[in-house]
Amino acid sequence: MRCLLFVLLFAATSLGFSAEPAARPPVVVTANTILDDLVRQLGGDQVSTRCLIQPGADPHSFEPRPSDVKHLVAADLLVVNGLDLEPAILKLAANCGFRGTTVVASAGITPRSGACEHADHAPLGTPCSNSACAHHDHEAEAKVHKTDQSNPSDQSDLHAPRSSLPSTCATSAQSKIGNPKSKIASATPQSADPHAWQDPRNVALYVANIRDALTLANPAAASEYQARATAYLAELSELDHWAREQIATIPATRRKLVTSHDSLGYFAAAYDLEPVPVSGLSTAAEANARDVAAIIDLIRHEQVPAVFFEVTSNPKLVRQIGADAGVRLAEPLFTDSLGAPGSDTATYLTAMRSNVSRIVAALSP
Repeated sequence: MRCLLFVLLFAATSLGFSAEPAARPPVVVTANTILDDLVRQLGGDQVSTRCLIQPGADPHSFEPRPSDVKHLVAADLLVVNGLDLEPAILKLAANCGFRGTTVVASAGITPRSGACEHADHAPLGTPCSNSACAHHDHEAEAKVHKTDQSNPSDQSDLHAPRSSLPSTCATSAQSKIGNPKSKIASATPQSADPHAWQDPRNVALYVANIRDALTLANPAAASEYQARATAYLAELSELDHWAREQIATIPATRRKLVTSHDSLGYFAAAYDLEPVPVSGLSTAAEANARDVAAIIDLIRHEQVPAVFFEVTSNPKLVRQIGADAGVRLAEPLFTDSLGAPGSDTATYLTAMRSNVSRIVAALSP
């Protein structure tokens, strides 16, 4: 009798009083390793990610695999950088049956063009804002609060806006590609510099856009996403202050960054360096002989101490330029990709610190 009563009570509990099943974490496909790291940092165990481009691979030359289609079809979100970096990925998403939401992580950033050079210092959280570089209008803006910057030890207080997704941040893949008047679809390829993540101030906006997208996809985890975003913004602020202190030790006459391609424009503008790229905004752009000769002359005349290549680029040309100019080839920089999982450059924060350290070591007396 007691056994029967137990069985009946167990059945009643199972049928009528069971807890609601936990919400499934959103499945997110990311367009490069930098974005994948940001999604993981903000999502924690409340997100599942698949990255379309492997560590060390070049995001400028995406080649889809059959597994990419499988991941896109099953995804809730597709996180892309925007600024004309991923036309092939967006086209694949539009054609493969992806029905989720496309999140443009760079929404709200005023982009620079390849020819843009400026060294204005804005407070952390302010996007690169040279008016000559503004090719797009965006609705999303960062709300910035800062302390007195007259003391370099002061910590800037960076706050990403807490709001619903702006219209520039989330659209269906079909509308993003299919609308011929879309800013992304209609822009001349690489007319704007897509490497906005090279300035931590811009990454604050990436954080806001990704956080809001995750919150809309999984409202039950909103507080966790917000807490992780707040903590990450503090780490970005610390990174920015540290980078400024380190780069300030480089003499003004040695602040030229000769790189494989034009990937460090935002970084140079943020930290008062002068970019001297061998080729254009895309690694697909080829340098001509006249430009190479001019760069060699500049290196000799300005006594540039070192040249740099990136882990996603072939170092052959830059190595030859350095040899012809009589300067050394510095350690590679992680500009378009993070390092392998488990390495000391496997996250955005550690890769940026590695880049700063290598630049300072190469350019300092």
